[in-house]
Amino acid sequence: MKDVENILILGAGLMQKPAILAAKKLGCRAVVVDGNPKAACVSLADDFYPVDLKDRKSLIELALKLKSCGGLKAVFTAGTDFSASVAAVAEKCGLPGHSLAAAENASDKTKEPIITVPSNTLYSVHISLLSLNLFFIIF
Repeated sequence: MKDVENILILGAGLMQKPAILAAKKLGCRAVVVDGNPKAACVSLADDFYPVDLKDRKSLIELALKLKSCGGLKAVFTAGTDFSASVAAVAEKCGLPGHSLAAAENASDKTKEPIITVPSNTLYSVHISLLSLNLFFIIF
């Protein structure tokens, strides 16, 4: 019998509270990580791990462990600057999400590419990939 599926949520602050509650409402376990073990919403997590959100290696190790021990349905963050960490975990675990390259480009303004409409059009338009810096749980 398969265990309840986990949703790995990066961040345990007030901005992540709706995601933690939504995971539980969906019948999933909210596995939450944050570098601050005293973050505001630690107590709402089904499981909490004090992991720095920049520590991709540790995040990936935890995610792979969750995946092998009952299931990992998704990885998610909201209200953080760690979309690249989410993308790295999703990529290594075979979960839906943005590519790591896209997330890094959207998170690092020095790397952020500009998409330009060809100059033979009436207007030249620049679209920032930062506007695409959203992650959704896909079921």
